[in-house]
Amino acid sequence: MRLLFSYVFLTALRFQFAMFGGFSLLLIGQQVIRLLEKLPNIELGQLVLLVLYILPDAINDISPIALVLAVLLTGNQLYSQSEIYILKNAGYGPLRASLPLLVLGLVTGLVMTVNGSYLKPVSELKLSELVFDVTNANFTSYLIPGEFRNINSLNMTLSAQDNRNNVLKNVFIHHQTSNQIITGQRAYIKNIGPYNYSLVVEDGSTLVTNGSTSNLTQFASYSIQLAREAFRPRNSVEFMDSFELYKHKGNFTLAEFHWRLSRFWYCVFLVSIALLFVPKTPRAGTSLAIFTGLLMYFVYNKIANTCYSAAAKGDLNPVWLFWWLYPTLYAVVLSGTLIIRRVRYAF
Repeated sequence: MRLLFSYVFLTALRFQFAMFGGFSLLLIGQQVIRLLEKLPNIELGQLVLLVLYILPDAINDISPIALVLAVLLTGNQLYSQSEIYILKNAGYGPLRASLPLLVLGLVTGLVMTVNGSYLKPVSELKLSELVFDVTNANFTSYLIPGEFRNINSLNMTLSAQDNRNNVLKNVFIHHQTSNQIITGQRAYIKNIGPYNYSLVVEDGSTLVTNGSTSNLTQFASYSIQLAREAFRPRNSVEFMDSFELYKHKGNFTLAEFHWRLSRFWYCVFLVSIALLFVPKTPRAGTSLAIFTGLLMYFVYNKIANTCYSAAAKGDLNPVWLFWWLYPTLYAVVLSGTLIIRRVRYAF
């Protein structure tokens, strides 16, 4: 039994790592390219950190689909090499043969639970700080002391007499949208929150002209919201670990909390459903297994995400939802599979 368990488990694990590696290169590569377009002049060390901070997000996104494909490819290999018939003749039933795959699903789910609860929120926060540092350096280095520069993304013309340590001296700003002229002795970019930056001008004045009237206002500090080009605006829930989520009330935080904790439950039933679709003939081939796995995963994940959105809005109870949703889906798929088989055998 131990030899069988090790063989099936390690076979599936190799397939899972292979699938995870391939999908990770695509996902992380795509995100890095998109970020490099928004954040030019990034240093090599910052690029390495960028990849490391994206990795925890990739783990939770890619691990489930890699798991499904690993289960289907392992089952396909057992059938194609007639190993499944040897196991049956040795007295191993479907449950005993499937146990290593269910354990792999449980291990994957536990990794996703820990990663989503603690590693992913920390990496998201670190990533936002890294993006701020690069954005700050790019913004201030873009300026040439004494010259007017147009920043089209902000509808702004900006000039500064000097730039030292990312602090601009004697700043002049013309905001085209509001037809506003802003002057100040100093200006710098301030990190208001994750992916939320403002240009702060100190000790200056604003001049607004409407037709023949002008309004001059003095200020000690004035903030201008900068465009969030590198990332979409995110909810602060993504930067909280599960312990922090537990202390907050509200449908959104409660849905996110149970969503994270139920990842191991999610993966176990994901494997259970995948086992129902393992190709049962040596002629089925690897392509059919991969196509079936992708289709099954996207349908399964779409249902789960739809329920998550409903729970976040308060339409469904997240405490009940995530702990009963996955076994219910499995029961529905199992019933449908048994009915289809019964009808097929009848004809």
